[in-house]
Amino acid sequence: MSLSPLPDSASPWSPNIRNAYRELSTHYSNIYGYVQTESVEPHRLEQYCTTIMTTVFPLLLLLETTADDENLPLFWLEDTANKFVELLALLDDHLKAATGQ
Repeated sequence: MSLSPLPDSASPWSPNIRNAYRELSTHYSNIYGYVQTESVEPHRLEQYCTTIMTTVFPLLLLLETTADDENLPLFWLEDTANKFVELLALLDDHLKAATGQ
């Protein structure tokens, strides 16, 4: 599973948007790929939860504040944020199972 690509745009996306998308996509792919493995470690699950909370969500908020200037559709931002919320819930479920909670 991966993030939705950036929507089509009348003009090329700015380097800031392309770099942010690349970072979001990399985090999503790495975290989702790890969760799909059978051998998950609690400390790594916690690390990925922290990454989403301290890196991904602030980046999404920054994109939201610049969405109008960059012509970035809010539906894409909302979809991307929802995918990370779902991933965070999946991490939490795996963490609870791994720690017996």
